[in-house]
Amino acid sequence: MAINKFVIALTLSLAALNFLAEAAAQDPASVPAPELAVGDRWVWNVEDRTTSLMVQRGCSAGYPNGAQEIETVTSLNNVGYVSQIVGPMPEWRFFRTYLNDGSYRARSEGKEILAGPIRFPLRPGNSWDAVLAGGQVLTTLKCRAKTPERMTVGKVELEVMPVVCEGKWRHLQSGNSDTAEYNYWYSPAVGRSVRHTGLTYAWGNRCLNVEWRLESYTRKGTALAPTPLIDAAVGTGAQTPTMEDKSRGGDATPPVATQVPQLPKKLKGRWKFNDSSGVTTVDNTWSIEIAEQSADGSIRGTITFWARACTTQDAQMVGRYDGANLVIDVPVLGSCGKGRFALRHNRESKRFEGTYSAETSPAIQGPGSGAYLEID
Repeated sequence: MAINKFVIALTLSLAALNFLAEAAAQDPASVPAPELAVGDRWVWNVEDRTTSLMVQRGCSAGYPNGAQEIETVTSLNNVGYVSQIVGPMPEWRFFRTYLNDGSYRARSEGKEILAGPIRFPLRPGNSWDAVLAGGQVLTTLKCRAKTPERMTVGKVELEVMPVVCEGKWRHLQSGNSDTAEYNYWYSPAVGRSVRHTGLTYAWGNRCLNVEWRLESYTRKGTALAPTPLIDAAVGTGAQTPTMEDKSRGGDATPPVATQVPQLPKKLKGRWKFNDSSGVTTVDNTWSIEIAEQSADGSIRGTITFWARACTTQDAQMVGRYDGANLVIDVPVLGSCGKGRFALRHNRESKRFEGTYSAETSPAIQGPGSGAYLEID
């Protein structure tokens, strides 16, 4: 009799464990990693609402109007898959290697890291640490999944799980840092976020302000029957962009035939300071000499700047050029402390034009203030 009771108790225990296991496996609130196939493809419209002032200060990468980002799965393996990503800049084309948990391989400070904001399985209330890395910017985030909701994308209503990520970005060379927030609306049916936004701050002001909205997608994976393209009524009237790209790119797989144009070794120009009424009080020369420019646009060299207390000759400088924007950081600009020049390529005038600032001088000068470098 004792043996029978033991067998019955053991059977009930095993049944209970099986029930719990099946319930966990079928948990409707848990979102697993998508089942993808070669050829799966997503297209996002990218809208940048970064203000012109913050563009001048180096917050934007210079996306064109109507920018798009396109991702296509190119191969699968037992630990993940590889996608090709094109855009949002027309010349950007690279491969990204994903793992099954949603992270992807990237490089930062010469080391391989696992980056990306999404971690599977997604479950409301779960939180995790995440990193976005690319170029000279590293963004560390704390992400959390929220309660699923419905979202209309073009002509289709989809269930999405919002993911909120908050943290800080840091420029690895200059040391500049401030807050960052990224929001994602992940759709299990689509296998990607149908919308995501990036918002960062710099120098106490809003910096990056960019939104990605799904325009169309094609799924061939076993999780779904082939999904027809959907039309998304999404505006694309943006003008320029972002620090986020400095955090979205940087995959371990080398880019395909994409390299930032080389700058001339020497550039010279003028800068001027106007008072609040627009009267020029200082007008002088400056120049830079580039010793090295890497494939991702990072530069280092020297600067000579004539400006009373800020005067410096052959001082060390670092910066970044993305084909449109040139940002130069100077650790010691004479007795004025750290200096920064945020310039944009003006093809009509054949100049880099923009603003400058230093620790001991205001970041925003009077009307007409600014700096330029001539392009031979």
